[in-house]
Amino acid sequence: MKDLWNRFLRQYGMIVMLILCFTGLGMIAGHNIKGADAAKCSAGACVPTELQMAKLQLKQRDAIDANRARNQALAALQQYAVEVEKENGWPSTLLVDYDKLTFTEPPKPTPPAPAEPPKDAAKPKK
Repeated sequence: MKDLWNRFLRQYGMIVMLILCFTGLGMIAGHNIKGADAAKCSAGACVPTELQMAKLQLKQRDAIDANRARNQALAALQQYAVEVEKENGWPSTLLVDYDKLTFTEPPKPTPPAPAEPPKDAAKPKK
């Protein structure tokens, strides 16, 4: 039995000791084994881990860059629509539908309806 125990310790003892050491060091340092940088929530505010925050900031920068590129593309489209109007001699009052790429005249304003005379004025006096 003693030989079996000694053989087990020789084969697996070093691995078991290393696991116990690292687990103990983690507990002493006050961190759990899953991750030293755990997300925390307190007083209604939650804070992601440092790694999560870095990934969020990267995605935020990507979104800002994409939005900037979108705005630049829209400005170029609008500018070219103005050039098309000028090249064709069209009035600058045309409405441009950027989805269908059509140029149309704005609707004509409707004249106001004539005011009705007051009801009291229409009755003859007796």
